[in-house]
Amino acid sequence: MQAIKEGILKVISIGLKPEEFFEAKYQKIVYSVGRFYDMIKNQAFELNAKGNERVTGYTNLLIVGVCIFSLIILSHKKACGVYQSMNKFWMIIFNFALSLGAFFGFIVHAFAIPSDILEGLWYCLYTFLIIALMLRFFQVFWECSVTVFLLMLPQLIVFGYFDIIACWYYDKFLFIGVYVLFFGLFMGFIHFVHICTRSGKYILYSFSDLIGLISVIVQITSIRYGNWDKNGFFHLGVSFYVLVNTISFSTISLSSSKKGKTKLD
Repeated sequence: MQAIKEGILKVISIGLKPEEFFEAKYQKIVYSVGRFYDMIKNQAFELNAKGNERVTGYTNLLIVGVCIFSLIILSHKKACGVYQSMNKFWMIIFNFALSLGAFFGFIVHAFAIPSDILEGLWYCLYTFLIIALMLRFFQVFWECSVTVFLLMLPQLIVFGYFDIIACWYYDKFLFIGVYVLFFGLFMGFIHFVHICTRSGKYILYSFSDLIGLISVIVQITSIRYGNWDKNGFFHLGVSFYVLVNTISFSTISLSSSKKGKTKLD
């Protein structure tokens, strides 16, 4: 408990005076991206020798493909009015941000990259994943009601800000999981209320929530089958989650009018 307390205080202290911290990390990102670009230009990279790392990279690429497919579906769905247009906007940029995060995941896992270059690429991965999660929750709270969205917006941004600092400072995925579980509970509750008060169709959202929860649980296990470890199975779950979530959004959220259906508060 003492270590956790000290860790929280350290992250808060950095967050209150972040200039030097962010400047150092930004320089590292610029260096890593530049060096990786040079590796591509000179064809000086090769696949990771570890089979499980390659699988993790390829399943990240699967997430990218599913996100692109979801973007195509969403681009062909019409949104009526400002409210639904914003609802669609949150979902589109969520898929875009997640695809970028997964692309960096593909790079850091699938290829053998020197550690000095790898560090900055991980920072990019953490950042895009947290932004993607933030946008996903934006959409959920916006669909709930504008009031709920405005109430939760500061918490999402502040928590996300400190989460990025924690991920960059400690270089661990754990803090992303905390963000997911904390706001994911709110999301699951909202979808349950929608089932009871709006339409039974919202059970599709609850199904996608369940997929997401199972995926997170798998991520904290030590499951392994051949070259498939917990990360590979987790990414399969995320791909399935994104697909079901897009189908749910297209068939439920965009087909519902705001009037009489957007008030939970």
